[in-house]
Amino acid sequence: MQPMTTFNPDKLCIVHDKLNNVTLEWKPQWASDYRRYAQPYDTPEVIAWDGLLLDGWSSRTASTD
Repeated sequence: MQPMTTFNPDKLCIVHDKLNNVTLEWKPQWASDYRRYAQPYDTPEVIAWDGLLLDGWSSRTASTD
């Protein structure tokens, strides 16, 4: 997974939620909400947003469904 410091919310990808230990498909339509409300949680690599603690992202093709 890539660090959240390199995350582009406008791109379709998958993100990892550290709080619930799940991987979610990111939807670019959430980008504006992400930009408005996302905040670093304990380090710049962990982002608190919408009740999640995002700690990494990866291109959608890397998913192992």
